[in-house]
Amino acid sequence: EPGEVSTEDWSKKNRAYLPDGLTVFPPKDGPLSRALQGESCSGVEMLIYDREGRPRSFSVSARPLLEDGAVIGGVAVFHDVTEQQAAAKALHESEQRFRVLSDASFEGVAITQTGIVVDVNANFARFLGQEPDALIGRVGLDLYAPEDRVYVNRAGDSPDNVYEAQMVRTDGTRFSVEVRGRESTFRGESVRLAV
Repeated sequence: EPGEVSTEDWSKKNRAYLPDGLTVFPPKDGPLSRALQGESCSGVEMLIYDREGRPRSFSVSARPLLEDGAVIGGVAVFHDVTEQQAAAKALHESEQRFRVLSDASFEGVAITQTGIVVDVNANFARFLGQEPDALIGRVGLDLYAPEDRVYVNRAGDSPDNVYEAQMVRTDGTRFSVEVRGRESTFRGESVRLAV
């Protein structure tokens, strides 16, 4: 029909792919194609190679344009999320490196924020007879013997302080630890790192 636009070659012509960067984006599933069928969609992920051949990631939203209840067109907004995805990937890789180094350590490592455990390595959890996930969200002082908690709280206030205390396993047995604490930044927040 006059004025009709074919979408058959749109993906190839515009070098549009699924997020894997290898599979040509199915034109019938494209946001604008969907809008022209009367469907609204948000957050459709698409990878498009620019003129220099660099991949750019997009999150696309589209809406049909209606007149008297009939679809007369569509509008799509392409939001370039390439830098956001690169930053998220870099952060994920950094956290993975931290996890590998932390778990390879012979020491137990715990990170607390305002006294609440936000992360631990496998050794720390193993020392306490727990899984790492079971410790996250716990009050750090509660992991120490009750009679040591006031001392640990005061000792932990000093930067780069080293102190000894008793910790309590889930089965109630106690063990001695030497703790080295340091203020640090984790996920953009001020935290206390204890080894």
